[in-house]
Amino acid sequence: MALPQEPAEKIIAKAKALIEQVQSGLDASADRLRDLDLDPEKVQTLLATQFTAEIQREAQQAFENDMQAIDQEVHENLARAAFSAPVKNSPRRHRTMI
Repeated sequence: MALPQEPAEKIIAKAKALIEQVQSGLDASADRLRDLDLDPEKVQTLLATQFTAEIQREAQQAFENDMQAIDQEVHENLARAAFSAPVKNSPRRHRTMI
């Protein structure tokens, strides 16, 4: 059973909406930092220096593990759906003779 394909326009629209959501989240966090009298650029620079290669590898590995788990769950659900769907063209029930 193949996954339904979405038109490219819908995928692009979803991606744009997600980008806008992320940008608004970044803007909101910068505003919160300014409310605390902190410079968002200096905070970002400080955090970038603390974000080591090891932490990046761990985060990437955790992300990949999550994606594998999601893929496995999707495939399991598709398999369950394929087996639970009623069979078409099933034989008719025999009628008793009168």
